[in-house]
Formats: sequence, C-alpha cells, structure tokens
Amino acid sequence: MTDLSKQADTLGYSAKVPEIKGKQLLHNQRIGLVQLKNSNFDIDFLYWLMRTETYQKYVAGSATGATVKHTSPTKICSYKFKAPIKKDTQRRIASILSAYDDLIEKNLKRIKLLEELAQRTYEEWFVKFRVNGKQLEVNEETGLPEGWEKVKLNDVYSIKYGKNLSQTEINIKGQYPVYGASGILGFYMKFNYSNKVVLVTSRGNGSGNIHRTHERAFVTNNSFAIIPNEGFEHLKLCFTFEFFKKLNLKSYCSGSAQPQLTNASMNNIDVLLPNINYILKFNDFGDNLIDLSDKLRNQNRLLKESRDILLSRLMSGRIEV
Repeated sequence: MTDLSKQADTLGYSAKVPEIKGKQLLHNQRIGLVQLKNSNFDIDFLYWLMRTETYQKYVAGSATGATVKHTSPTKICSYKFKAPIKKDTQRRIASILSAYDDLIEKNLKRIKLLEELAQRTYEEWFVKFRVNGKQLEVNEETGLPEGWEKVKLNDVYSIKYGKNLSQTEINIKGQYPVYGASGILGFYMKFNYSNKVVLVTSRGNGSGNIHRTHERAFVTNNSFAIIPNEGFEHLKLCFTFEFFKKLNLKSYCSGSAQPQLTNASMNNIDVLLPNINYILKFNDFGDNLIDLSDKLRNQNRLLKESRDILLSRLMSGRIEV
C-alpha cells in the first residue's frame, strides 16, 4: 500500500500468502489483504491480474504523496478490467502463468543445492583436509598438509577498487560496466579467467558481502574486484569465491556509521594456498557446478521474460488460452 521508489513500481503489487505450518503471519498497514466477495472469480487469476503493467500503472498514477507513494483499497478496487466470464478459463490462464513460476522456483532450489554442494566440498577439502573421504596428513609445525602454505592476500590476488581503476583499465570496452553516482564510469577490461570475478562490497552497511559475476553483471564504484595475480591463474572463480565466503570480512571493516573495507585491510588477510593439484581438481568439480547454476539462472531469466509477455497477452485477450 506504500512505496518509497520514484517509479512506485511495487505499489499495489500482489503476492501470495504462503502456508507455513505452525507459523502465524502478521498483517500491517503497509499491505492490503485481497478477499473475494463472491465465487465469480478465481483468486489466482486476480493475483496475476494485479501483476499486469496496465493495472500497476493505474495504481501508480492514482497514488498520493511525494517522497512516499500511497494507495488505498478504494483506489485499487476502482480499477476496471476485462476478464473471461467462465471461471474455468480464468483458472487456465492462471495455471499457464503459474507453471512458469513453478519451474523458476524449482530452478532456484537446484541452484541452492549446487551452491551448498560446492560449499560442503570446499570445507571438506580445504578446512577439514579430507579429500574424497581420505584424511590428509598434517604437518605438526604448520598445521597444514605438506605442500600447503599461508600467504598474504596481495601475494596472490590483485584488488581492483571500482572508482580507483586506472584509465587504461576502465576505458577498454570490456564485459563489465563500472557504475558510479554519475552513471557509467567506464568498462572493466576482460578478466583473465572465464570473464568472471569475485566482487566484495567495500562501503556501507553491506561491507564485506561476497558476490560473483554472472552472465549479466556490473561493478559499482563501491566494490572490490578480486583477481588472481600473474602466475596464480589456477586460483579460479569457484575456489576464490568459496575461500572468501569462509572469511568474516566484516571483522576487517573500519568505521561505525558507514563501515568500509580498505585496500590495506584486505591486503593483510591470510590466504590459504593449497597444493596446486588439489586446486586444479576442485576447479574441475566447481566449474561444472558454476556452469550449471549459471545455465539455470539464464533459463530463469528467459522464463520470466516469456511469462511477462504471456501475462499481458493472456490478460488482454490478444491470444487464446
């Protein structure tokens, strides 16, 4: 019922209340509960109707308030629309659209399982030193398997800070645009492994958050890009991403009102450098997981685009059910 954005693009937007056993859900003044007055309409059809562009523009156009946009039950209920008289047709329209969302949800669950598998495998190999169920022998002095060592982050990784990139690095039209307050500052040159990189949020309350780039990625001027130094190209995306996820980067932040990570604090972090053979084996395993999860993400993007095209056409009657 309220929206803080200038576009008011979530004002009047619908969501389904999930059934959660043993849980009680609370309802406040910022959301409205839609209930049917009679049996003429299918509730799922109304759910999708309230996600159409024409409905949303109507609600946003009738909103009040400057900084915070408001709507009301009266304004929402005044929206006029065309709908199939037969309730069965309404159900069929809703089921077609819901099938897309069901597949998107299944893909998200698969992505989560793939990420959890990568995390568990990394922890087994590089934290517990147990590879394929076999415990590695640990040197009593170093506390690490033979051939493994700990180094400083700047020994093996370069930290590229968004707005401090050199002109030669951002003027080459690479794959990733760099965004600042004034817009696009330039483009990252192509990275040296699979055109993908680990990003770390450097400023604000989200400082220390870890991300990895996907097919459609961009960098902000408040991000660090973590890139292996020359000679350490074998520290590829999956290994680097899982290593940084194990770190509590927030503990390296300075400042209270607006926490921030600095190059100095990042460069001094201890980095585990395992035997190269184990890294290469983990890369083969992890790269397959990343490729599959990226394909699922891309499929979800295409599913959403197809669903949104169908949504407007089914609701307007431009295509037959």
